[in-house]
Amino acid sequence: MPFREFAVRPIGLFVFTVGGHVSISFMRNPPTFDDPSVSDSGPAACNPGWDCAYFGTYSYEQSASAWTTKVMGGNIPSYIGRDQLRSFALDGDTMTISSSYEVDGVKFSGKRILKRAPR
Repeated sequence: MPFREFAVRPIGLFVFTVGGHVSISFMRNPPTFDDPSVSDSGPAACNPGWDCAYFGTYSYEQSASAWTTKVMGGNIPSYIGRDQLRSFALDGDTMTISSSYEVDGVKFSGKRILKRAPR
């Protein structure tokens, strides 16, 4: 599985409900289409090479400044049915998420910086 590049300023939406549900979606900005022959008129047009999305329930671990998502579905098959732990730090309306993972024996680590959407 190739490493997915999301460019310098990916866009997306992370939604956490009071009831413990989460939906996460982010993509390359601007998006680029790998196959121009695919019509964008239906579900077959989804392009997981530049769009990641998953949803489930979450629990918050205050002592570790982290949350765990129990993934119920999404377009990342290896996440479905598994827990995803994310460490974070808050500074006003900014959340910095730190994560690391391994793909085919290669370790990756990174940070995502999120800004609270205007109300």
